[in-house]
Amino acid sequence: MAKYADAWNVITSPSRIDVHRDRLKAECDRIGRSFDEIEVTALDPEDLRSEEIAGYKWSPRWEVERLSRWRDRGVGHVIVNIDPEPANIRRFGTEVIQAAA
Repeated sequence: MAKYADAWNVITSPSRIDVHRDRLKAECDRIGRSFDEIEVTALDPEDLRSEEIAGYKWSPRWEVERLSRWRDRGVGHVIVNIDPEPANIRRFGTEVIQAAA
């Protein structure tokens, strides 16, 4: 019997995740696999860097709100891109992760 992946990674937005989830559920049904056994991870396509978006300023509050949209859509893990400024990375670790969990 073939071994199927236990994780599913998708590049999409919170507003489109249901389309992809429905396709995966249908495929699971087709092959007799439980969808509930699969861990869903999203790669957030928003690569937000201050030099690319006029007026953009990263903040923990903004990031918590953005990650909350993923959580509300049932995604357990999100890969994000943030401004690599060391202070922002520290703030992400201390202010965003706990608030978004």
